[in-house]
Amino acid sequence: MINGNHLPDSEMVLTFDEYPVIYKDFLETVDRMPDFTALSSSFGECSYRELANVSHEIANCLACNSVRKNDCVVIISDRNPGIIYALLGVLRAGAVFNIADSAYPISRILLTIKMIQPRLILACGDVALPEESYLFYKRP
Repeated sequence: MINGNHLPDSEMVLTFDEYPVIYKDFLETVDRMPDFTALSSSFGECSYRELANVSHEIANCLACNSVRKNDCVVIISDRNPGIIYALLGVLRAGAVFNIADSAYPISRILLTIKMIQPRLILACGDVALPEESYLFYKRP
């Protein structure tokens, strides 16, 4: 129970399976109905199988760029379906993410990057990263 007297133990070690629950549920859906529409937008449609394949490629790309389990990735994105690919790719890689909307002021995006010190910055959609952002993320 969480209230003023009983807060969660901040020192407790949390167990983590191979994939987080949301990604396991996604993979089960891919197995059950691979050809059903997973995403539909003005950009087109994508099946669960296609979404799984793209997220797998993103996870591989992250791994090739030294992103490991529990590393943080900052995703900077405009509002488009690509963010779903990125989120699933990061989860599949076992990493964690923080999202910065590209519509945020540049100073806010830079502050997010500076505070989080991500292993990698992932840009989705029509996003131009400010030059200053390269100064803040951890290089492998």
